[in-house]
Amino acid sequence: MSSSDNPQFDPQPVSSTEASQITFPGTIAVTETLKVTQIASSKYRLQNSSVFGEGYYGDVVEVLRDENGKNRFVRVVSPSGLKVDVFVLAEEILASREVESFLSRILTLDGVCERAHGGVLFIHLPPESNMDAQKELQKFTQRSKA
Repeated sequence: MSSSDNPQFDPQPVSSTEASQITFPGTIAVTETLKVTQIASSKYRLQNSSVFGEGYYGDVVEVLRDENGKNRFVRVVSPSGLKVDVFVLAEEILASREVESFLSRILTLDGVCERAHGGVLFIHLPPESNMDAQKELQKFTQRSKA
């Protein structure tokens, strides 16, 4: 959808700030604060992942300001190219030494880890990585059930 397809969008770019409230469209519009880096007039690189909308760390997204002054997500212009896995885990699992060690391994592979709302874990790995994050984390969740 372009700004010409929807008259509510004003082509005025969002101001360059480190953190920006962005509203994602849907039956129930959701607004969340994301860290962004402006790279063009209405194009921003996400510095963290959206929990409620579209877009993950490193994606370039288009965001326009509407007539009410809200920053509206339009689309992902260019995905980051990273492999993304999202998990919801108990906080005690995330706080374990084993998971801390696992997350450190992600970083040594030039990956990125994000944690949101206590138990939401995003893992971003380079496309050439052979690590299976889901299989690795499954080891820890199975141990905690025992």
